[in-house]
Amino acid sequence: MTATDSAELLAAITWAGAGSTTREDYLDVLIEVLGRLIPSDGVAWSRVDFANRTATAYGEPFGSLPALVAPGMVDLIGDNPMMRSYWADVMTRRQDRPPRRMSDVTTPREYHETVTYKTVLHPLGAESELTILAHQTGLLSGGTWIFSRPEADDFSDDDVALAARLQPLLVLISSSGVLGGDDEASRDAGILASVTAMPEPHDDYDLTGRELQILGLLAHGLTAAAIGRYLRISDRTVRKHLENSYRKLHCSDRLVAVDRARAAGLLPKLPIVPPSAEARES
Repeated sequence: MTATDSAELLAAITWAGAGSTTREDYLDVLIEVLGRLIPSDGVAWSRVDFANRTATAYGEPFGSLPALVAPGMVDLIGDNPMMRSYWADVMTRRQDRPPRRMSDVTTPREYHETVTYKTVLHPLGAESELTILAHQTGLLSGGTWIFSRPEADDFSDDDVALAARLQPLLVLISSSGVLGGDDEASRDAGILASVTAMPEPHDDYDLTGRELQILGLLAHGLTAAAIGRYLRISDRTVRKHLENSYRKLHCSDRLVAVDRARAAGLLPKLPIVPPSAEARES
């Protein structure tokens, strides 16, 4: 591919949404252009919401449906070497999330032994994989561009370098809201901040850092079960922390607890949006 060809395709990405009326139309254009930039047998955009246990994919090789909602896929996230790699970035506070190949994060033998490969990727013919993270919203949640090839024909170092140059543009597209609502993005930003930052204990109310962290996630509408999935602790442990927080804040209701904590300046000044109906379920 010549420099001129690359410049033209990059320009095409920039203006891809000009005539698009729906998210699917916009994604169709992006998939076509990205597939020409990084030759692949499959290009797909995927979004995972770990709190609500939903996974949505659009493009090939995930099928011809406009959106494939697969809650069961979330159960396999911990088994996916690629997702574990991004998870490690968050936990080690790594600021950049560069594109990566499956071969960068695991060996072929380990990859072929995963449930993800055996039950999902292999049947779809996705043998080699390259991903570009465009939107990080939690430990294992966000939007990702996935490039795949059916045979053991791995992506080259040049492909990875090009993916790194494309990443800022794809991040900008995601942040524009065209692939997701502004309210959702606002809530996600607050959840990510609450998950990755452990507050200092508050002496006035004798609240521990973990109790404040859980209150922060509670303020974003997450249930005890969702909080447990984000923090990798049990529902029972979450509820115990909440009981301690309620006692220290002299209340017995989650809404009152959040209101008192915010009024006392215990919670970060982050935009709070109403939780989804599913997130409100107990």
